[in-house]
Amino acid sequence: EIEASGVFYQVQALERWLIASDIGAFSEAIDDGDSGRLVPPGDADRLAAALAEGVGRRPRPVAAPRVADWASIAEATLATYAQATRDWATGRRTGATL
Repeated sequence: EIEASGVFYQVQALERWLIASDIGAFSEAIDDGDSGRLVPPGDADRLAAALAEGVGRRPRPVAAPRVADWASIAEATLATYAQATRDWATGRRTGATL
């Protein structure tokens, strides 16, 4: 259960058709139908269809990657954790429950 992946960002730079769950950073970085296919989490039938569709596909060219480098990823990760820490400290708990 992840919302992003370092490997994802590396593969994105290789100009490959990507298939990922329609959550988190994947939803933000993949243009569904243009650069890959987003699949609802847990939907095995849609995943199978996306895999079949993706054979031999290439993404449409994009002007620039949405995440430029590892430093940008690190900054976004730190900001997310900082916000989560503030939310936890103030009793505001959003997202997944533990």
